[in-house]
Order: sequence, then structure tokens, then C-alpha cells
Amino acid sequence: MGLATALLIVAGVVACGLTYTDRSCLPELPEVHPTSARAGEAVAVSSAGLGCDRRLPAGTIYRVSAERAGAAGVELATVPVARDGRFQVTVRIPPGTGPGRLYLEISGSLYDDCKDTASSCVGYGVLLTVLPPPSSSTTIRP
Repeated sequence: MGLATALLIVAGVVACGLTYTDRSCLPELPEVHPTSARAGEAVAVSSAGLGCDRRLPAGTIYRVSAERAGAAGVELATVPVARDGRFQVTVRIPPGTGPGRLYLEISGSLYDDCKDTASSCVGYGVLLTVLPPPSSSTTIRP
């Protein structure tokens, strides 16, 4: 009975895309600075790394993409990741991106490949607020 329970636990972890059973050792959530910007402006995306002593394979690369519901994602950058999971990259918000919330998704991490259709898996990314373009009001004098 104990073996069957252990197999079910491992199967559940693999079903969410994690290929190891230590779920306490995932990358720290990424941050974006500034937290809001306009289309065409640059922002820095970074993470403090893994929350434990585990090491990533040498040569690990993450991809940063801009994602919006109902639209195809746009890859913004690739970034080498330190063995302890730290990374930092500057990306530009794609020109023409309208105002609202934009999800900067990081793929290539231990969170990837979630096959759970019940939305219980966690993604790896950060939300950014895209500001409207500056108003170009012109004063007309009589």
C-alpha cells in the first residue's frame, strides 16, 4: 500500500511537469522593474534563484515571452541562468502593445510543461502593466 501511494504522489508531480519530487526547491518568483512601462520601453526581469542548495545544469537557458489572453506570445529574449537559478535580463515591451496587463512568461524552468488541465499548476512569470502612450495634446491658439 505504501509503494502504491508513493507512486501516485510521484505521478502527480510529473503530471505537473516537475521531474523530481522535491517541490520545496523551485525558483524564486521573478520580478520586473519598473512594474509599469509603455510599449517600446525596456524593463528588467530577474529572479533571486532557487530556494535551496540544488543546482541547475550548466548551460540552462530561459526564454522570456510577452503573453496576452487570446493572442500569440512573442519571444522577447533568451537569458543564461546561473547554476543557483539566478538570472537578469532587460527586455523591450513590443511596439504596438496596447495598455493593460501583460504577462512576461519565463520558460525553460522547473515549472515548465504542466499538463494539468484543471489549472492547478503554477506558471513562472510576472505581470507588467503596459501604460497608454503619452497624450500628444496640442494647444491651438486663435
